[in-house]
Amino acid sequence: MNDRLNFKAELSNEDSTVETELALVSFQEEGVYFVYCPALDLTGYGDNEEEAKSSFATTLKIYLDYTINNNTLLEDLEKHGWRIKSKNKLKSPDFAFLFKHNEQFKSIVNYRSFSKYNEIVKFPEYIYA
Repeated sequence: MNDRLNFKAELSNEDSTVETELALVSFQEEGVYFVYCPALDLTGYGDNEEEAKSSFATTLKIYLDYTINNNTLLEDLEKHGWRIKSKNKLKSPDFAFLFKHNEQFKSIVNYRSFSKYNEIVKFPEYIYA
């Protein structure tokens, strides 16, 4: 599980996007591979690391499509500890905040061997409309 997580989560057909960095953790439990994003509380899983990556990318796309279509993305991000700094700047919560407020993440850190990765995700700018 040492190779980088590679997937695209761009949801824009225009050049007007907001980029942010997501911290992801990958771990294995009872033969199942997981990719977890504590800043969004989303998980992907599979029989191997590639399946887990693909599952996470699908989960992230479904989450973003749903929250954008229902105009709830910014509200949901704020509930997860994100800061909306300006029209084109989103700041995900840091690990200290997540460790304090996210029990699943705390459990992974305390009881699992895991790897941490960062990935850039692009949100369409029109989410602020």
